[in-house]
Amino acid sequence: MPDGIEIYFSASLAPGQRETVEQSIASAAERTRAEVDAARERAAEEDKLHDAITARLAKLIRADPGVAEAPEGVGVRPFKAKDRLRLRGPPGGGRDHVIPASPTDSSVEQRLPPYDFAWRWHHNGGAPPFSQSGDQRGRLGVDARAGGGVAGGASRFVHAHIGVGCIVRTDRPIAVELFAPRSSRHSFAIWARGIGASATSEGGLETTFMKGGQVLMAGTFPLWRRRVSGLSENESVRTGFTSVFPGGMGGRIDPGEYTFNVGIWAFADYASGIGSAGVQSLVESSIIEMRIHRRD
Repeated sequence: MPDGIEIYFSASLAPGQRETVEQSIASAAERTRAEVDAARERAAEEDKLHDAITARLAKLIRADPGVAEAPEGVGVRPFKAKDRLRLRGPPGGGRDHVIPASPTDSSVEQRLPPYDFAWRWHHNGGAPPFSQSGDQRGRLGVDARAGGGVAGGASRFVHAHIGVGCIVRTDRPIAVELFAPRSSRHSFAIWARGIGASATSEGGLETTFMKGGQVLMAGTFPLWRRRVSGLSENESVRTGFTSVFPGGMGGRIDPGEYTFNVGIWAFADYASGIGSAGVQSLVESSIIEMRIHRRD
């Protein structure tokens, strides 16, 4: 398995099924890492002019002893993280009852916790999350922190994913529709102070349907994206648990075994510039059930 990936299996899965799961998670991670690398490269290209101006200002500031003393005290004390993982699931086990009506000519396969497997991974070019939790019960949480401006912040960017999945089998060609009702919440806090300082926070939900290492269907549902920069900027938001039911996926599949994965992700990145910056990105989600609608 590639570095940074962990998978936990149900004892009921056969060796061949475990290999199928490993292929699917490794492929999904590789695909997402490539997307993140491309996005960070685009952002770096866009920031070239900004960085050149910042470097010039930094040189001028450091050349003046009187002015140079001012940035030294900027952001020395990290801000306290605004939130933490609760790890208890939604209050009262809040369920989302908005389940699609099943066509009369279809069958519905309902999967309840514990699921067949649980997985987690982080971008191996960055740092692991500050904390994370998730197992086959489907209660997922990730707290990503970056920058010296937040307590526990990593010195590199953090891009972390965690989720659960199940094996889907069919012995004939069929049409499938896939749904995963969940209850989720998120919070973030971002802070940047100083010349050239910036902070970026993102997070959301995700789902994939795969055969081995091939992605057949996929969906990413961002919950937020925020970026601050400047001499002194900050923002924070916290939500409670709410029923979140992203639109399902569907298509025709051939006989075989497939993996249906659902999860969450969080991203935190920063630049200190002449000053300090910090980011906390937190997502929690309780995967209530996974449904596979089958139709000939």
